[in-house]
Amino acid sequence: MNTRKLTRLLSAVLFVWTLTLVLAPTLQTSLCAALPTGGSGWTLTENPDGGWTLIDTVDFNDWTRQNMNGSGADSTGGLTVLTGSNFLYSTSATGDHQVNRFYNGLTIQPGTYTITFSVGRLNTPDGFLSPGFSGLVSGSWSWNNRITTGRTASATNTAPASENWSTWSVTYTIDADTTVGGGTAPRPTVVGTTLGFAILANGNGSTANYAFDNLTITYAPFPTVPEPAETAVFAGAMFLLLAVTLRHCRRHR
Repeated sequence: MNTRKLTRLLSAVLFVWTLTLVLAPTLQTSLCAALPTGGSGWTLTENPDGGWTLIDTVDFNDWTRQNMNGSGADSTGGLTVLTGSNFLYSTSATGDHQVNRFYNGLTIQPGTYTITFSVGRLNTPDGFLSPGFSGLVSGSWSWNNRITTGRTASATNTAPASENWSTWSVTYTIDADTTVGGGTAPRPTVVGTTLGFAILANGNGSTANYAFDNLTITYAPFPTVPEPAETAVFAGAMFLLLAVTLRHCRRHR
């Protein structure tokens, strides 16, 4: 094989190699199981980075509830619904005020999760009952299945004024070693389990309350980093191409 043909061959190999590295995240996403596009009360849109954005209107019949109401109510206690046809709010003075939901076909994967939602305060005399947990849950609802590792709540998650909504946010960084937050060791890892969300507060015997509406979850995968062996092969091919090119140039001066 002469120098010109070898140079062309190496150039073609490097082009394909570079294209593969650039498109790796997209190729990986396309080869995985197809993402759901949504369900009752929620929609999912795929993002260019290989992630997705989920929007849930938080309607009464779509969530599993404990001491929470909202059936058909688009306004109550001075609050008005933000998305969908109604919102959820606490109604009991005792026990957990909790709702949860799981998104069939959507599994937890390594990456970052940014969650925003609206928390409201009704105009009852005992005021606001601040949720003690709001965030992702692995597989099915139980207190032990909360994901607490890699969770960061925004400093702006403060109590809303009476008859007002506040936007709260929580972020997660999840990797292959992330486990659920409760239970005995070794705790199960969360990657590959069905993704869920829950928000919970304890009534503590008062008529204090909170309301919940308008949930968005955005997932972004970690950037793809070439393996050391791949990097070494790529560097070697680049060096060989440079050497062949310089030799060709010297021969044709």
